[in-house]
Amino acid sequence: MCRHQDGREIYVFATASPILNSAGGVAAISVILHDISHRHAAEETRALLASIVESSDNAIYSTDPQGTVLSWNQRSETLFGYTKQEIVGQNASILYPLERRADLASSSSAFGPVAASVLSIPCCKPKMDAGRTFPVSISPVRNSDHELVGTSSIVRDITQRKRAEEALHESEARFRIMADSCPTVMWVTDACGETRFVNRTYREIFRNTVRGRFEVEPLFHPDDYAQYVASFYQALALQAPFTGEVRVRRADGEWRWAVSYANPRFSQRGEFLGHVGISLDITERKRAEQALNESEARLRGITDSARMPSS
Repeated sequence: MCRHQDGREIYVFATASPILNSAGGVAAISVILHDISHRHAAEETRALLASIVESSDNAIYSTDPQGTVLSWNQRSETLFGYTKQEIVGQNASILYPLERRADLASSSSAFGPVAASVLSIPCCKPKMDAGRTFPVSISPVRNSDHELVGTSSIVRDITQRKRAEEALHESEARFRIMADSCPTVMWVTDACGETRFVNRTYREIFRNTVRGRFEVEPLFHPDDYAQYVASFYQALALQAPFTGEVRVRRADGEWRWAVSYANPRFSQRGEFLGHVGISLDITERKRAEQALNESEARLRGITDSARMPSS
């Protein structure tokens, strides 16, 4: 490494030749310096890329146009169970189930004259586990003349993600079964307040309604609607529990009193997802309260009349 007159450090390759005098002795040395900074930078870039590939969380391997494995990173070893010594020089088809090897064979012809392309084939499998497969993305590798010189494959282990998705679907299915078995009206909203799920009891009582953010309005008594909805959206904005009473009209046209209780729901990351709530019919309680109030009013009237002086 030398320093340029402008202060830059440059990499050079030196060749030295002796200059002989008439007696055959070395009188001087001729030195020729070649600036190889660009070549050195390219080598550093290749080394950096190789380090990134080697430390990647994804299995990455490359092949020649015939499918022979040329490179194999550490993650490939742990994911597939083949060491670099075992797999390099082998055909990549051994990573594929027999019934899917035709897909791999067709990938090279699919790249053909195309300047850039990526194929996704859900077929790679580990050495000792025929029951597991992984999706692989295969990209062409081309030289400066755009000729196909090989392929680069990236394989991602999505086992945990698939298991989480299956667990989520199973949990949602269990919730729907339990909710549909519940004799109480149940509903779920999203973070914007739109109704995303109603149970069977809800659908049976309000057969003439459909889901939607503002489509609950026909259900509610006009004297109760504004206050009930305002209270709900306040709870929505605060991501807080909600309680509200409202008169609702059933599918048969009868008005009934209902009280709703809802709690906010959050994702594992703490993201607000909406509310899950139930609505209970409290018509009989309201009627009892009204009858009690009317009875107390009559009693007060009688009491007040008894206290009035006689004329």
